[in-house]
Amino acid sequence: MQTIPDQAKKVFSGVIFDTYQWEQIMFDGSTATFEMLKRMSTVSILATTSEKHVLLAHQQQPRHKDFISLPGGKQDQGETPLQTAKRELQEESGYTSNEWELYKTYRPYNKIDWEVFVYIAKNCKKTHSQQLDPGEKISISTVSFESFIETVTTNSNFHGHEILEDILRMQLGQKDVMHFKKQLF
Repeated sequence: MQTIPDQAKKVFSGVIFDTYQWEQIMFDGSTATFEMLKRMSTVSILATTSEKHVLLAHQQQPRHKDFISLPGGKQDQGETPLQTAKRELQEESGYTSNEWELYKTYRPYNKIDWEVFVYIAKNCKKTHSQQLDPGEKISISTVSFESFIETVTTNSNFHGHEILEDILRMQLGQKDVMHFKKQLF
């Protein structure tokens, strides 16, 4: 995936997205203006418990249809992705973990300079009450691995197409789903 080139100029600063433009030489020698968005990185957490359950976040946000996702959120200025993951898991679910591992990093879109870090948090324990942002209503459920796979692959309200794509590839035989289960627990 692409990142914004050094010669690009920021032409708009938004709350979530900034817009950059640059002149690009085309194959025929002409030039054209190219454009990309940039946003802060985000994290998603594959959070599991010692009972071999996976945490799912059932979310409501203003102007969005209710959805199911993994706990996660936007990286704050000065945070590492792992610090973000630990903070978001605690804020959204009240769970914490001492066992963290980076599962995968995605760049989901060609025209957006944006990284999504997916972490595995093992043996999560409920240690705090939720500390939700004003625009969040989140309830957490714990489900078996099999229910997690079913929710991700069959529920159209699940947000997290990168995880969905990975699981579907596993199911197609490109990677063993049971290996994935062992990674989580």
